[in-house]
Amino acid sequence: MLIELAAASRDGPSLSELIEGILAVAALALVSELAILLRFGAFGDVGPVAVLFAPLLWLAARCGRFFAAAAAFIVSLSIVWTTIFGIAISVTRVLRQTDRVLAAQLTILLVTVAASVLAALFAEIRDKRRLA
Repeated sequence: MLIELAAASRDGPSLSELIEGILAVAALALVSELAILLRFGAFGDVGPVAVLFAPLLWLAARCGRFFAAAAAFIVSLSIVWTTIFGIAISVTRVLRQTDRVLAAQLTILLVTVAASVLAALFAEIRDKRRLA
């Protein structure tokens, strides 16, 4: 996120993109908290991350790479928080602490890679449209 912040300071977004990005990141934080608080039953481990994928995709498509990185950071913080406090654990099974940490690390890795790849792809599409 810090690398993208430095890049965004050189290549600043427009005011409308900045406002849209800030509102979208705030909305993602709200959706993230709601996804944590909802109980997904048998989908307790996958449900919250699946709910967050659509806003993350929208942020990567509409806003710059910095906002996609900020969104991945917020989702990662939510995953860490739920792992520490054991909130997103499915009701039907209890995982050991090491399994929860491994699942959280894998989820954070996948969310970050997905957000980075999507942001890079949409940035390339935007650059090609500007050149055309």
